[in-house]
Amino acid sequence: MIDTLARDPCIGGRQTGNVPAGSAGLRVKTLSVNPNRFHRIVLDKTIRDVQIAERLLDQSGVAFEPLDSKSITRREEFARHLEELVRLLASQTGAVAPRGLSPWRQTEHALGISESQRKAKLGVLRLDPDLLDQARTIPAEHAIQIARLDGRERQAELLQRSREQGLSCRQVQAAVDRLREDRALGVEQAIAAGSSSPVPPPVLAFDQQMAVLLDLCRQLVRLISNLRQSAEAQQAAAALTDLRQRINTFLEALL
Repeated sequence: MIDTLARDPCIGGRQTGNVPAGSAGLRVKTLSVNPNRFHRIVLDKTIRDVQIAERLLDQSGVAFEPLDSKSITRREEFARHLEELVRLLASQTGAVAPRGLSPWRQTEHALGISESQRKAKLGVLRLDPDLLDQARTIPAEHAIQIARLDGRERQAELLQRSREQGLSCRQVQAAVDRLREDRALGVEQAIAAGSSSPVPPPVLAFDQQMAVLLDLCRQLVRLISNLRQSAEAQQAAAALTDLRQRINTFLEALL
């Protein structure tokens, strides 16, 4: 049921953990949107939940049809199977409870992505299926930003203008921020405002900077773990050594 994905730059990180069977990663050369890559994150989490739910039911002696005995042909069937397992768990009067299913961090670790990356990529799935299909022609980061918008019409218009005008990711993000702040603002106005005046980089508050630092540390831990048995380990060693020296200098100054 569980297999190993190849490296997928559109998901981020080296994928070395357990992930869904039949979802082998593809080596791609672009960062355009491929909905299957975003659905793969959900699928990994779903299968992990299925495994735990089936183990709980088996331990409780509850009869159920295991996933391995089914012939799955569509992605949606995994979710339906999980729903049935959860229903069986919930129907038990105290014998078992629908808790203890897999945490998101296991999927994040398996796919080599951070929590913030996972949330951003899953956000793309908020787009309607036809808009998600159109988003194949734009960079993935553009789609992630556009998905933050409320309202299908504004999403569709910004998607179209992003494609036609060749907007940069910063331009798209700035337009989205303006549209979220002012719901009466039109998409064209939001784009034009960014063209007439440069957008200064946002200054993060200390707690936001700490959140970013913690996220980077988690990513670094995953990277080190993935590189431990890799030929790329020596290449990364120099950068990590320099980082360690700078951290030691920082810590010594605090003492």
